[in-house]
Amino acid sequence: MTSSTTRRTGFATKAMYRRREPTALHFLSERTTFWVAVLSVLAFVTGNMMEQHGWYVFWKSVLGYVDDSAIIYDGTVSPFNEIVDPFRWAKKYGGDIYQDTWRQAPEDVRIPLPTYVPGDARSASDELGNRIFSVSFAGQYGSKNGGGRGAHTGDDIAVAEGTPAVAAMNGIVFKIGNDPGGYGKYVMLKHPRVPDPRNPSVNTCVITLYGHLSTGEGSEGDIVRKGQQIGTTGHSGDATGRHLHLQMEYCDAPSHPYSPVSSADLKAASMTYSQAIDAGLNRDKLLQYAFDPLLYIQANYPAVVGAASSTTVAGSTPTPLSSTASHTQSLQAFAQRRLALRKARLPQDMRVAMLHRSLVVDAAPVALPPPSSTENSTVVVSPPAPLTAAAGTFSSIEMVVGSAFTPGLWMPLRLVLLDDQGHVVTNPSFTTDLYLRTAYGRATFDPPVLSTFHFRNGVADLRMKGEGDQTIVVAVMPKNILLKPIRSTRAR
Repeated sequence: MTSSTTRRTGFATKAMYRRREPTALHFLSERTTFWVAVLSVLAFVTGNMMEQHGWYVFWKSVLGYVDDSAIIYDGTVSPFNEIVDPFRWAKKYGGDIYQDTWRQAPEDVRIPLPTYVPGDARSASDELGNRIFSVSFAGQYGSKNGGGRGAHTGDDIAVAEGTPAVAAMNGIVFKIGNDPGGYGKYVMLKHPRVPDPRNPSVNTCVITLYGHLSTGEGSEGDIVRKGQQIGTTGHSGDATGRHLHLQMEYCDAPSHPYSPVSSADLKAASMTYSQAIDAGLNRDKLLQYAFDPLLYIQANYPAVVGAASSTTVAGSTPTPLSSTASHTQSLQAFAQRRLALRKARLPQDMRVAMLHRSLVVDAAPVALPPPSSTENSTVVVSPPAPLTAAAGTFSSIEMVVGSAFTPGLWMPLRLVLLDDQGHVVTNPSFTTDLYLRTAYGRATFDPPVLSTFHFRNGVADLRMKGEGDQTIVVAVMPKNILLKPIRSTRAR
Protein backbone atom coordinates (compact mmCIF):
# COMPACT_ATOMS: atom_id res chain seq x y z
CA MET A 1 0.00 0.00 0.00
CA THR A 2 1.44 3.36 -1.00
CA SER A 3 1.43 6.47 1.14
CA SER A 4 -1.13 8.15 -1.18
CA THR A 5 -3.46 5.19 -0.80
CA THR A 6 -3.06 5.31 2.95
CA ARG A 7 -4.00 8.95 3.08
CA ARG A 8 -6.97 8.35 0.81
CA THR A 9 -8.43 5.43 2.77
CA GLY A 10 -7.58 6.74 6.26
CA PHE A 11 -5.68 3.62 7.34
CA ALA A 12 -2.05 3.32 8.50
CA THR A 13 0.27 0.37 9.08
CA LYS A 14 1.86 -0.29 12.49
CA ALA A 15 3.95 -3.20 13.81
CA MET A 16 2.22 -5.27 16.50
CA TYR A 17 5.48 -6.09 18.36
CA ARG A 18 8.55 -3.97 18.90
CA ARG A 19 11.62 -5.64 17.61
CA ARG A 20 14.29 -5.85 20.32
CA GLU A 21 17.91 -6.13 19.47
CA PRO A 22 19.69 -8.91 21.41
CA THR A 23 22.06 -7.75 24.15
CA ALA A 24 25.46 -9.09 25.06
CA LEU A 25 23.93 -10.87 28.08
CA HIS A 26 21.49 -12.66 25.76
CA PHE A 27 24.32 -14.15 23.75
CA LEU A 28 26.33 -15.01 26.89
CA SER A 29 23.38 -16.72 28.58
CA GLU A 30 23.20 -19.16 25.71
CA ARG A 31 26.79 -20.21 26.24
CA THR A 32 27.46 -23.01 28.72
CA THR A 33 30.87 -21.59 29.53
CA PHE A 34 29.25 -18.38 30.81
CA TRP A 35 27.19 -20.20 33.42
CA VAL A 36 30.16 -22.33 34.39
CA ALA A 37 32.14 -19.16 35.04
CA VAL A 38 29.29 -17.61 37.09
CA LEU A 39 28.93 -20.71 39.25
CA SER A 40 32.70 -20.90 39.75
CA VAL A 41 32.82 -17.31 41.03
CA LEU A 42 29.91 -17.94 43.40
CA ALA A 43 31.54 -21.11 44.70
CA PHE A 44 34.83 -19.26 45.24
CA VAL A 45 33.20 -16.40 47.17
CA THR A 46 31.05 -18.77 49.24
CA GLY A 47 34.03 -20.94 50.07
CA ASN A 48 36.04 -17.97 51.26
CA MET A 49 33.17 -16.70 53.38
CA MET A 50 32.69 -20.10 55.00
CA GLU A 51 36.39 -20.49 55.75
CA GLN A 52 37.35 -20.10 59.41
CA HIS A 53 38.14 -16.39 59.28
CA GLY A 54 36.47 -15.42 56.00
CA TRP A 55 33.63 -13.52 57.60
CA TYR A 56 36.02 -11.55 59.77
CA VAL A 57 37.99 -10.43 56.72
CA PHE A 58 34.74 -9.67 54.89
CA TRP A 59 33.32 -7.44 57.63
CA LYS A 60 36.61 -5.63 57.98
CA SER A 61 37.09 -4.98 54.28
CA VAL A 62 33.46 -4.06 53.50
CA LEU A 63 32.16 -2.50 56.70
CA GLY A 64 35.42 -1.33 58.25
CA TYR A 65 35.29 -3.38 61.45
CA VAL A 66 35.90 -6.93 62.65
CA ASP A 67 33.34 -8.94 64.61
CA ASP A 68 34.85 -9.99 67.93
CA SER A 69 31.75 -11.35 69.67
CA ALA A 70 33.22 -14.86 69.88
CA ILE A 71 36.38 -13.76 71.73
CA ILE A 72 35.98 -14.67 75.39
CA TYR A 73 38.53 -13.92 78.11
CA ASP A 74 39.46 -17.06 80.02
CA GLY A 75 42.65 -16.06 81.78
CA THR A 76 46.24 -15.46 80.76
CA VAL A 77 49.37 -17.47 80.02
CA SER A 78 53.04 -16.59 79.77
CA PRO A 79 54.15 -14.97 76.48
CA PHE A 80 56.66 -17.84 76.18
CA ASN A 81 56.10 -21.55 76.61
CA GLU A 82 59.84 -21.83 77.25
CA ILE A 83 62.97 -19.72 77.08
CA VAL A 84 66.68 -20.55 77.26
CA ASP A 85 68.40 -20.34 80.64
CA PRO A 86 71.37 -18.12 79.68
CA PHE A 87 73.58 -19.24 82.56
CA ARG A 88 73.00 -22.97 82.15
CA TRP A 89 73.48 -22.72 78.38
CA ALA A 90 76.71 -20.79 78.75
CA LYS A 91 78.12 -23.04 81.49
CA LYS A 92 77.21 -26.38 79.93
CA TYR A 93 77.50 -25.70 76.20
CA GLY A 94 79.15 -22.29 75.82
CA GLY A 95 75.98 -20.78 74.35
CA ASP A 96 75.14 -17.06 74.33
CA ILE A 97 71.56 -15.77 74.08
CA TYR A 98 72.90 -12.57 72.51
CA GLN A 99 74.68 -14.43 69.71
CA ASP A 100 73.15 -17.89 69.30
CA THR A 101 69.58 -18.82 68.34
CA TRP A 102 66.74 -20.72 69.97
CA ARG A 103 67.19 -23.68 67.62
CA GLN A 104 70.81 -24.07 68.70
CA ALA A 105 69.88 -24.44 72.37
CA PRO A 106 69.58 -28.05 73.65
CA GLU A 107 66.26 -28.92 75.28
CA ASP A 108 67.83 -29.45 78.70
CA VAL A 109 68.65 -25.74 78.99
CA ARG A 110 65.10 -24.58 78.26
CA ILE A 111 63.00 -23.37 81.18
CA PRO A 112 59.65 -21.62 81.79
CA LEU A 113 59.79 -17.83 81.94
CA PRO A 114 60.70 -16.93 85.56
CA THR A 115 58.32 -14.95 87.73
CA TYR A 116 58.63 -11.30 86.84
CA VAL A 117 59.48 -8.70 89.46
CA PRO A 118 59.76 -5.02 88.39
CA GLY A 119 63.29 -3.67 88.36
CA ASP A 120 62.89 -1.43 91.40
CA ALA A 121 61.63 -4.34 93.53
CA ARG A 122 64.04 -6.95 92.18
CA SER A 123 66.91 -8.13 94.37
CA ALA A 124 70.46 -7.69 93.16
CA SER A 125 71.01 -11.37 93.92
CA ASP A 126 68.33 -12.37 91.40
CA GLU A 127 70.83 -12.99 88.61
CA LEU A 128 68.38 -14.74 86.30
CA GLY A 129 65.71 -12.05 86.64
CA ASN A 130 68.18 -9.23 86.16
CA ARG A 131 69.56 -10.91 83.06
CA ILE A 132 66.21 -11.69 81.41
CA PHE A 133 64.08 -8.68 82.39
CA SER A 134 66.35 -5.95 81.09
CA VAL A 135 64.00 -2.93 81.21
CA SER A 136 60.74 -2.76 83.13
CA PHE A 137 57.54 -0.88 82.35
CA ALA A 138 57.91 2.84 83.15
CA GLY A 139 61.61 2.17 83.78
CA GLN A 140 64.83 3.61 82.43
CA TYR A 141 67.33 2.29 79.91
CA GLY A 142 70.14 3.72 82.01
CA SER A 143 69.02 2.05 85.23
CA LYS A 144 71.09 -0.87 86.47
CA ASN A 145 68.04 -3.12 86.86
CA GLY A 146 65.78 -1.49 84.26
CA GLY A 147 63.63 0.22 86.88
CA GLY A 148 63.43 3.84 87.90
CA ARG A 149 61.07 6.68 87.11
CA GLY A 150 61.30 6.51 83.35
CA ALA A 151 58.78 6.27 80.52
CA HIS A 152 59.58 2.89 78.97
CA THR A 153 56.35 1.72 77.34
CA GLY A 154 56.60 -2.00 78.11
CA ASP A 155 58.74 -4.84 79.43
CA ASP A 156 61.91 -5.88 77.60
CA ILE A 157 62.58 -9.62 77.87
CA ALA A 158 66.05 -10.77 76.77
CA VAL A 159 65.73 -14.15 75.02
CA ALA A 160 67.56 -15.99 72.25
CA GLU A 161 66.64 -15.04 68.70
CA GLY A 162 63.91 -17.23 67.27
CA THR A 163 62.24 -17.99 70.60
CA PRO A 164 58.54 -18.71 69.87
CA ALA A 165 56.26 -16.00 71.34
CA VAL A 166 52.64 -16.87 72.07
CA ALA A 167 49.41 -14.96 72.67
CA ALA A 168 48.97 -14.23 76.37
CA MET A 169 45.17 -14.02 76.02
CA ASN A 170 42.47 -14.86 73.52
CA GLY A 171 42.26 -12.10 70.96
CA ILE A 172 42.24 -11.00 67.35
CA VAL A 173 45.18 -9.87 65.23
CA PHE A 174 44.73 -6.10 65.25
CA LYS A 175 47.78 -5.02 63.29
CA ILE A 176 50.95 -6.44 61.75
CA GLY A 177 53.66 -3.99 60.77
CA ASN A 178 57.32 -3.21 60.35
CA ASP A 179 58.84 -0.05 61.81
CA PRO A 180 62.59 -0.11 61.03
CA GLY A 181 63.26 2.95 63.23
CA GLY A 182 61.21 1.68 66.17
CA TYR A 183 59.67 -1.67 67.08
CA GLY A 184 60.80 -3.39 63.89
CA LYS A 185 58.58 -6.30 62.93
CA TYR A 186 55.65 -6.39 65.31
CA VAL A 187 52.29 -8.05 65.89
CA MET A 188 49.45 -6.41 67.81
CA LEU A 189 46.56 -8.36 69.33
CA LYS A 190 43.27 -6.86 70.45
CA HIS A 191 41.48 -8.27 73.51
CA PRO A 192 37.97 -6.76 73.51
CA ARG A 193 36.62 -7.73 76.95
CA VAL A 194 39.21 -8.36 79.66
CA PRO A 195 39.47 -7.36 83.34
CA ASP A 196 40.62 -3.76 83.78
CA PRO A 197 43.85 -3.67 85.85
CA ARG A 198 42.63 -0.42 87.42
CA ASN A 199 39.54 -2.25 88.68
CA PRO A 200 39.41 -5.97 87.82
CA SER A 201 35.68 -6.07 88.62
CA VAL A 202 34.90 -4.42 85.28
CA ASN A 203 35.86 -5.17 81.70
CA THR A 204 37.92 -3.06 79.33
CA CYS A 205 39.55 -3.33 75.90
CA VAL A 206 43.30 -3.95 75.71
CA ILE A 207 45.87 -4.19 72.92
CA THR A 208 49.11 -6.18 73.27
CA LEU A 209 52.21 -5.39 71.22
CA TYR A 210 54.96 -7.90 70.47
CA GLY A 211 57.92 -5.91 69.14
CA HIS A 212 61.40 -6.53 67.62
CA LEU A 213 60.29 -9.87 66.15
CA SER A 214 62.21 -11.83 63.56
CA THR A 215 58.99 -13.32 62.15
CA GLY A 216 55.29 -12.63 62.63
CA GLU A 217 52.51 -15.11 61.95
CA GLY A 218 48.91 -14.78 60.84
CA SER A 219 46.99 -11.97 59.18
CA GLU A 220 44.98 -9.04 60.44
CA GLY A 221 41.54 -10.25 61.51
CA ASP A 222 42.72 -13.73 62.54
CA ILE A 223 41.32 -15.04 65.81
CA VAL A 224 44.03 -16.41 68.11
CA ARG A 225 43.77 -18.51 71.25
CA LYS A 226 45.95 -17.93 74.28
CA GLY A 227 49.12 -20.00 73.98
CA GLN A 228 49.00 -19.87 70.17
CA GLN A 229 52.28 -18.85 68.53
CA ILE A 230 52.15 -15.41 66.93
CA GLY A 231 55.81 -14.96 66.00
CA THR A 232 59.45 -15.49 66.92
CA THR A 233 61.74 -13.07 68.72
CA GLY A 234 64.61 -11.18 67.15
CA HIS A 235 66.24 -7.76 67.16
CA SER A 236 64.52 -6.00 64.26
CA GLY A 237 64.03 -2.25 64.35
CA ASP A 238 65.79 -0.01 66.87
CA ALA A 239 67.07 -2.73 69.19
CA THR A 240 70.54 -2.97 70.73
CA GLY A 241 70.14 -6.67 71.52
CA ARG A 242 67.94 -9.70 71.02
CA HIS A 243 64.78 -9.32 73.08
CA LEU A 244 61.00 -9.10 73.03
CA HIS A 245 59.35 -5.77 73.70
CA LEU A 246 56.01 -6.64 75.30
CA GLN A 247 53.54 -3.79 75.70
CA MET A 248 49.92 -3.52 76.82
CA GLU A 249 47.84 -0.43 76.22
CA TYR A 250 44.18 0.52 76.41
CA CYS A 251 42.19 0.55 73.19
CA ASP A 252 41.35 4.24 73.74
CA ALA A 253 45.03 5.24 73.64
CA PRO A 254 45.68 8.07 71.14
CA SER A 255 47.76 5.81 68.87
CA HIS A 256 48.68 2.16 68.38
CA PRO A 257 51.43 1.33 69.13
CA TYR A 258 51.25 3.98 71.83
CA SER A 259 54.17 6.14 72.94
CA PRO A 260 53.88 9.11 75.27
CA VAL A 261 56.80 10.78 73.50
CA SER A 262 56.26 12.23 70.02
CA SER A 263 58.75 13.69 67.57
CA ALA A 264 57.53 17.17 68.49
CA ASP A 265 58.15 16.41 72.18
CA LEU A 266 61.70 15.28 71.42
CA LYS A 267 62.38 18.39 69.38
CA ALA A 268 60.97 20.70 72.04
CA ALA A 269 63.00 18.99 74.77
CA SER A 270 66.15 18.71 72.62
CA MET A 271 66.44 15.02 73.54
CA THR A 272 66.92 11.70 71.81
CA TYR A 273 64.26 9.06 72.35
CA SER A 274 66.42 7.16 74.85
CA GLN A 275 67.14 10.34 76.79
CA ALA A 276 63.44 11.19 76.92
CA ILE A 277 62.58 7.69 78.22
CA ASP A 278 65.25 7.90 80.93
CA ALA A 279 64.08 11.40 81.89
CA GLY A 280 60.50 10.17 82.25
CA LEU A 281 59.17 12.63 79.68
CA ASN A 282 55.33 12.50 79.66
CA ARG A 283 55.37 9.66 82.18
CA ASP A 284 51.90 10.68 83.39
CA LYS A 285 50.48 10.06 79.91
CA LEU A 286 52.14 6.65 79.80
CA LEU A 287 50.53 5.61 83.08
CA GLN A 288 47.17 6.83 81.78
CA TYR A 289 47.13 4.75 78.61
CA ALA A 290 49.38 1.74 79.34
CA PHE A 291 50.32 -0.60 82.19
CA ASP A 292 52.85 -3.29 83.11
CA PRO A 293 52.06 -6.28 80.83
CA LEU A 294 53.94 -8.97 82.78
CA LEU A 295 52.29 -8.01 86.06
CA TYR A 296 48.92 -8.19 84.33
CA ILE A 297 49.67 -11.62 82.88
CA GLN A 298 50.87 -12.96 86.23
CA ALA A 299 47.80 -11.59 88.02
CA ASN A 300 45.67 -13.85 85.79
CA TYR A 301 42.48 -12.09 86.87
CA PRO A 302 39.27 -14.14 86.95
CA ALA A 303 36.71 -13.43 84.27
CA VAL A 304 34.16 -10.68 84.86
CA VAL A 305 30.88 -12.25 83.83
CA GLY A 306 27.48 -10.65 83.36
CA ALA A 307 28.91 -7.11 83.36
CA ALA A 308 29.37 -4.82 80.41
CA SER A 309 32.59 -2.95 79.77
CA SER A 310 33.30 -0.02 82.06
CA THR A 311 30.41 -0.95 84.39
CA THR A 312 31.34 -1.02 88.07
CA VAL A 313 29.91 -3.87 90.13
CA ALA A 314 28.32 -2.68 93.35
CA GLY A 315 30.57 -3.10 96.34
CA SER A 316 33.73 -3.69 94.30
CA THR A 317 36.99 -1.98 95.06
CA PRO A 318 39.95 -1.49 92.75
CA THR A 319 42.67 -4.11 93.06
CA PRO A 320 46.09 -2.84 91.96
CA LEU A 321 48.58 -5.03 90.13
CA SER A 322 50.86 -6.85 92.53
CA SER A 323 54.37 -8.00 91.81
CA THR A 324 53.77 -11.03 94.06
CA ALA A 325 50.69 -12.24 92.17
CA SER A 326 51.54 -15.52 90.50
CA HIS A 327 48.42 -17.28 89.24
CA THR A 328 49.93 -17.90 85.80
CA GLN A 329 48.41 -21.00 84.28
CA SER A 330 50.76 -23.98 84.13
CA LEU A 331 51.23 -25.19 80.59
CA GLN A 332 52.42 -28.52 81.94
CA ALA A 333 49.17 -28.97 83.86
CA PHE A 334 47.27 -28.02 80.71
CA ALA A 335 49.00 -30.81 78.79
CA GLN A 336 48.31 -33.32 81.55
CA ARG A 337 44.67 -32.24 81.56
CA ARG A 338 44.28 -32.98 77.87
CA LEU A 339 45.96 -36.36 78.31
CA ALA A 340 43.56 -37.21 81.13
CA LEU A 341 40.59 -36.31 78.94
CA ARG A 342 41.81 -38.68 76.26
CA LYS A 343 41.87 -41.46 78.86
CA ALA A 344 38.39 -40.66 80.19
CA ARG A 345 35.97 -43.57 79.93
CA LEU A 346 33.55 -41.95 77.48
CA PRO A 347 32.02 -42.79 74.11
CA GLN A 348 34.16 -41.88 71.12
CA ASP A 349 32.05 -38.93 69.97
CA MET A 350 31.97 -37.41 73.44
CA ARG A 351 35.70 -37.90 73.96
CA VAL A 352 36.53 -36.14 70.69
CA ALA A 353 34.25 -33.23 71.52
CA MET A 354 35.80 -32.87 74.97
CA LEU A 355 39.32 -32.60 73.56
CA HIS A 356 38.35 -29.00 72.79
CA ARG A 357 39.11 -27.66 76.24
CA SER A 358 36.22 -25.89 77.96
CA LEU A 359 36.62 -22.54 79.63
CA VAL A 360 36.57 -23.78 83.21
CA VAL A 361 37.06 -21.60 86.27
CA ASP A 362 36.77 -23.43 89.59
CA ALA A 363 36.03 -20.95 92.32
CA ALA A 364 34.67 -20.66 95.82
CA PRO A 365 30.86 -20.56 96.04
CA VAL A 366 29.16 -17.19 96.23
CA ALA A 367 25.75 -16.38 97.64
CA LEU A 368 23.31 -15.67 94.82
CA PRO A 369 19.51 -15.78 94.66
CA PRO A 370 17.90 -18.63 92.72
CA PRO A 371 17.78 -17.85 89.00
CA SER A 372 14.66 -17.10 86.99
CA SER A 373 14.16 -18.80 83.65
CA THR A 374 15.45 -15.99 81.48
CA GLU A 375 16.90 -13.34 83.78
CA ASN A 376 20.64 -12.72 83.68
CA SER A 377 22.50 -11.59 86.78
CA THR A 378 25.85 -9.99 87.35
CA VAL A 379 28.33 -12.57 88.60
CA VAL A 380 31.90 -11.80 89.54
CA VAL A 381 34.03 -14.93 89.52
CA SER A 382 36.25 -15.16 92.59
CA PRO A 383 39.93 -16.17 92.36
CA PRO A 384 40.45 -19.90 91.82
CA ALA A 385 40.11 -22.03 94.95
CA PRO A 386 40.79 -25.78 95.06
CA LEU A 387 37.89 -28.14 95.65
CA THR A 388 38.18 -30.98 98.15
CA ALA A 389 39.12 -34.22 96.44
CA ALA A 390 36.93 -37.05 97.68
CA ALA A 391 35.05 -40.02 96.31
CA GLY A 392 31.98 -38.95 94.40
CA THR A 393 32.94 -35.26 94.18
CA PHE A 394 33.72 -33.37 90.99
CA SER A 395 36.18 -30.59 90.32
CA SER A 396 35.15 -29.48 86.83
CA ILE A 397 32.42 -29.81 84.24
CA GLU A 398 32.77 -30.42 80.54
CA MET A 399 30.01 -29.46 78.12
CA VAL A 400 29.23 -31.33 74.91
CA VAL A 401 27.21 -29.15 72.57
CA GLY A 402 27.03 -28.09 68.95
CA SER A 403 29.33 -25.37 67.67
CA ALA A 404 26.50 -22.82 67.31
CA PHE A 405 22.91 -22.22 68.39
CA THR A 406 19.99 -20.97 66.35
CA PRO A 407 18.19 -18.14 68.21
CA GLY A 408 14.73 -19.14 69.41
CA LEU A 409 15.23 -22.89 68.89
CA TRP A 410 15.99 -25.53 71.51
CA MET A 411 19.24 -27.42 71.20
CA PRO A 412 20.55 -30.44 73.17
CA LEU A 413 23.24 -29.83 75.77
CA ARG A 414 25.17 -32.43 77.77
CA LEU A 415 27.11 -31.84 80.99
CA VAL A 416 29.77 -34.26 82.22
CA LEU A 417 31.15 -34.20 85.79
CA LEU A 418 34.93 -34.75 86.01
CA ASP A 419 37.34 -35.20 88.89
CA ASP A 420 40.72 -33.46 89.13
CA GLN A 421 42.28 -36.22 87.00
CA GLY A 422 39.82 -35.72 84.16
CA HIS A 423 37.88 -38.93 84.87
CA VAL A 424 34.09 -39.04 84.80
CA VAL A 425 32.49 -39.04 88.26
CA THR A 426 30.02 -41.85 87.65
CA ASN A 427 28.42 -41.63 91.11
CA PRO A 428 28.37 -37.91 91.94
CA SER A 429 27.58 -36.69 95.42
CA PHE A 430 26.67 -33.07 96.12
CA THR A 431 24.08 -31.66 98.48
CA THR A 432 23.65 -28.21 96.90
CA ASP A 433 21.77 -28.18 93.60
CA LEU A 434 23.49 -26.78 90.53
CA TYR A 435 21.69 -24.11 88.57
CA LEU A 436 22.52 -22.60 85.20
CA ARG A 437 22.95 -18.97 84.28
CA THR A 438 24.34 -17.15 81.28
CA ALA A 439 27.56 -15.41 82.19
CA TYR A 440 27.51 -13.86 78.73
CA GLY A 441 24.58 -13.65 76.32
CA ARG A 442 20.97 -14.76 76.95
CA ALA A 443 19.46 -18.24 77.11
CA THR A 444 16.80 -20.40 78.76
CA PHE A 445 17.63 -23.84 80.17
CA ASP A 446 15.40 -26.89 80.65
CA PRO A 447 15.75 -27.87 83.41
CA PRO A 448 17.39 -24.77 84.93
CA VAL A 449 18.30 -26.55 88.20
CA LEU A 450 20.17 -29.87 88.40
CA SER A 451 20.49 -32.30 91.29
CA THR A 452 22.33 -35.61 91.56
CA PHE A 453 19.23 -37.31 90.13
CA HIS A 454 19.78 -35.56 86.79
CA PHE A 455 23.24 -37.09 86.36
CA ARG A 456 23.24 -40.65 85.13
CA ASN A 457 26.73 -42.12 85.37
CA GLY A 458 28.04 -38.58 85.68
CA VAL A 459 26.24 -37.29 82.57
CA ALA A 460 23.18 -35.00 82.46
CA ASP A 461 21.24 -34.27 79.28
CA LEU A 462 19.26 -31.04 79.05
CA ARG A 463 18.42 -28.44 76.45
CA MET A 464 19.08 -24.75 75.88
CA LYS A 465 17.31 -22.05 73.88
CA GLY A 466 19.56 -19.12 73.04
CA GLU A 467 18.44 -15.62 72.11
CA GLY A 468 19.97 -12.92 69.92
CA ASP A 469 23.28 -12.93 68.05
CA GLN A 470 25.54 -12.66 71.09
CA THR A 471 27.85 -15.53 72.01
CA ILE A 472 26.64 -17.45 75.07
CA VAL A 473 28.86 -18.56 77.96
CA VAL A 474 27.08 -20.83 80.44
CA ALA A 475 27.92 -20.51 84.14
CA VAL A 476 27.19 -23.39 86.52
CA MET A 477 26.38 -21.97 89.94
CA PRO A 478 27.16 -21.90 92.83
CA LYS A 479 30.51 -23.38 91.72
CA ASN A 480 31.19 -20.50 89.30
CA ILE A 481 32.27 -22.89 86.55
CA LEU A 482 32.33 -21.26 83.13
CA LEU A 483 31.75 -23.54 80.16
CA LYS A 484 33.00 -23.10 76.63
CA PRO A 485 31.36 -20.34 74.52
CA ILE A 486 28.56 -21.17 72.10
CA ARG A 487 28.33 -18.94 69.05
CA SER A 488 25.08 -17.77 67.49
CA THR A 489 24.36 -18.71 63.89
CA ARG A 490 23.31 -15.08 63.37
CA ALA A 491 26.59 -13.66 64.66
CA ARG A 492 28.18 -11.36 62.12
